[in-house]
Amino acid sequence: MLISPHPDVTIGVGPAAHMIAEVADPASVSLAYLDPPYGTGRHFGHYADPLVGAHWAEELASTLRALEPVLAGHATIWIHLDEVSVYAGKNVADEVFGPGRYISTVVWERKDRPSYTHPVIANVLDYILVYAGTGTPRQLTVGQTTEGKRYPVHHRQNKVATLTFPPGSVTIGFEAKVIKAGRHDTKAIASTLDSDCEFKNGISATPMVMTGPFRYTQATIDSLAADGGIFHCPRLPLRPNYLARQVKGKPMTTLLSNKINGVPTNEVARTETGFATPKPVGLLERIILAGTLPGETVLDAYGGSMTTAVAAVNTGRTCRITEINPETVRDFGLPRFGTVDPVTVAALTAMHNGPKAQGAAVAAEEGFAPVCGA
Repeated sequence: MLISPHPDVTIGVGPAAHMIAEVADPASVSLAYLDPPYGTGRHFGHYADPLVGAHWAEELASTLRALEPVLAGHATIWIHLDEVSVYAGKNVADEVFGPGRYISTVVWERKDRPSYTHPVIANVLDYILVYAGTGTPRQLTVGQTTEGKRYPVHHRQNKVATLTFPPGSVTIGFEAKVIKAGRHDTKAIASTLDSDCEFKNGISATPMVMTGPFRYTQATIDSLAADGGIFHCPRLPLRPNYLARQVKGKPMTTLLSNKINGVPTNEVARTETGFATPKPVGLLERIILAGTLPGETVLDAYGGSMTTAVAAVNTGRTCRITEINPETVRDFGLPRFGTVDPVTVAALTAMHNGPKAQGAAVAAEEGFAPVCGA
């Protein structure tokens, strides 16, 4: 059963391994997000997590295998698990994709306020395994740098080395024709100018040779200078900063934290939907923005309350969802996109009520109409 509650969203109701090929075209998906059951054997109000052990692993493996044909070469796969299931999940993903496609594990701070009822350690983290698609993934970026952003060349935690800045690559923010060799220490960093350096109109006319702890190698300095890069020293003592020449994406890190980079927690998610185990829209928006371009396709194989679809629409992407539970789609997913078509509600109710009612659902399918929400 396929439903389109929004022009950019298609939901396939049924097991993920069977429905993925129904909702997504071959090689069309730029990012796949999976938030599967964690193999607990428990019920969580709005969904069941009955499979454990080998049965859980095989269900996840079948879903991952079904993903392969629909992944674009540059795609990334994000598998969201908890502190227990992440180990078994990585074994499954390594078996299906091969360990060479593993990129990293992203840690999400899911709680601001830990529960103190745990007898040993209060866990506040979830783990998201990130794998490459069938080819080379893009660099994952969040936000952008600004043109002219300064990157200090000195870095006190690095080993001491000697660097030569080619003529014409260094500018100064003060008046000087010659800067004499000597000490250029600050309280935090010891450094020296190893020979006199001449300047004309604030630009180095001779090589500037310095010794100190640097974040860049000589090869990097030479490459940046050859490409027209500028190293600016605003004042004495000399502390060259590389000036970024263009706006570019900031590399994504492996930490998603409300305290550090403003990624919302599950406390926020529970205000967005009444679903039992929601994820916040802001978390999915950050992942989608890092891994896709506008207009590309995101797939969520365990749709739940359709948070991924909301995040995709918010960020200008299309979304393909699979969700096994028709009741979840009816009660939590579709209402997020506006008024739900009564025929669709009846069909989902029939699916939920059992095999005898499924005939009525099939007969009603021709009456399904897209429900376009704001």
